[in-house]
Amino acid sequence: MKASAPGFIRYALCVRSQAQLRHGCAAVLLFCLPVFALSNDPAGVGSARLGSSIPPHQPVHASNTVTASLRQLAAPQGFFIGAAVEAQTLRDDAGYRTVLAREFNMLVAGNAMKFGPLCPQPDQYDFTNADTIVAFAATNGMQVRGHTLVWHQQLPLWLEHGTQTPAQVKAILRKHIQTLVGRYRGRVAMWDVVNEAFDDNGPALRDSFWLKKLGPEYLAWAFQWAHEADPAAQLVYNDFGIEGMNAKSDAALALVTRLKAAGVPIHAVGMQMHITPEMPARLAENIARFRTAGFAVQFTEVDVQLPMPVQPTALAQQADIYRALLETAMTSGINTFVMWGFTDRHSWVPHFFKGKGAALPFDEQLQPKPAYTALHAVLTQAPSRR
Repeated sequence: MKASAPGFIRYALCVRSQAQLRHGCAAVLLFCLPVFALSNDPAGVGSARLGSSIPPHQPVHASNTVTASLRQLAAPQGFFIGAAVEAQTLRDDAGYRTVLAREFNMLVAGNAMKFGPLCPQPDQYDFTNADTIVAFAATNGMQVRGHTLVWHQQLPLWLEHGTQTPAQVKAILRKHIQTLVGRYRGRVAMWDVVNEAFDDNGPALRDSFWLKKLGPEYLAWAFQWAHEADPAAQLVYNDFGIEGMNAKSDAALALVTRLKAAGVPIHAVGMQMHITPEMPARLAENIARFRTAGFAVQFTEVDVQLPMPVQPTALAQQADIYRALLETAMTSGINTFVMWGFTDRHSWVPHFFKGKGAALPFDEQLQPKPAYTALHAVLTQAPSRR
């Protein structure tokens, strides 16, 4: 990754265990939900603007043979194709900005909206990076996914190692959620409210800071507080390893079903999709059961890692996986497909998985790979769903 040392540190904060990436699978999405601004504005043109020093996108073609970008193809489908981004990369890399704005109609804040980076001292929020991302999206007609309100990692040190009582922790969490969601009310279409609440291999709840301090009630409280701060936002439970039919996805389905039955405002389930070049088993079947239970499903953090050095056969296999994932999404009623980045120039994978990398549709020179061509072909061939 061609990044500065601070950029590397930001990705380091986002590291996941090897066990996490060994889980494969997929998702479905916002097909039949109450009306959100998101569902009627796939290009994100209604987003409010924030001040930003980043220049707006100037449209260019991906190559001499590709005449429409991914976002241009996705728009008639009412489909969102997106990528996670870092604010410093947006500021520093003009080529990155150009490709990002040209190809995608949805952004996710990679680290800028997480509790630790956002609030390094009690009651002292620094929204600089989050504002940069939201402003870039508004300027370039893109929707924003907020990531993430409650997670067991990247907590402020003053909180994680503090001496607060459970009542004080509850008040801190409520204030954090409502401060963040309230600031971007009407400008962030959906939120990963709770991220990775289950153990790596499931099905038990993770013995996290939040569970220890607040008990399992924190799950319902988080969704309720987010809904109070922005009643129009779509609220998502996000996790890895729940893409296939297994004990962890069983537990996740039971959890969200129980919360919904209790009146908790939870609308969708995010399946992260950090995988190797192998399709998750029984993916469509798993998607269908979440939809039958009344939840939209999203693919939220897609990447497909390869052994390094990368071989042409591996790139072709990766393209087949990207093609199959997007086809499954579009035929299963999913309308959101977000990757954890879009270029190998700024990927977290090689820094945390020895001998692995090349996980995204653009290479380190921002040139489209076979995976990009596969995504483009699926969107080109898809009949309009409007």
